[in-house]
Amino acid sequence: MQILVRILVICCLFMGLTIFALRPIYNPTPAECATVHAEIEGITGNPDNFDIALHLKDDPNFYYINRGLETGLDIADLRNHTTQKSSVIHYVKGKSILNPFGSVRHVARLEVDGKILYNELESP
Repeated sequence: MQILVRILVICCLFMGLTIFALRPIYNPTPAECATVHAEIEGITGNPDNFDIALHLKDDPNFYYINRGLETGLDIADLRNHTTQKSSVIHYVKGKSILNPFGSVRHVARLEVDGKILYNELESP
């Protein structure tokens, strides 16, 4: 009986950690974000998951706008407004089991030349 209880507790902990690690990011606030100033070298879209990837100069991290193609963002328009320009990118801070080093970064706001091109931040 004790073994069954221990197995049940371990299973519940594993399920809880899995749910916590896979939770979606909804309506981040500025306090939950970090900022990076960088030059955008390229932008690509993924029609399979509708994400938009931002490729930054001298930055090995992966920045993405979750389901950006569904929100009406146009890849060609973004390229015209951002490529080879200094940008401010606000991304959600944090690590998870699936992203232990924090190198995959969810973009919450994209600014170029003081103009906000994409924003999903809630007011604080």
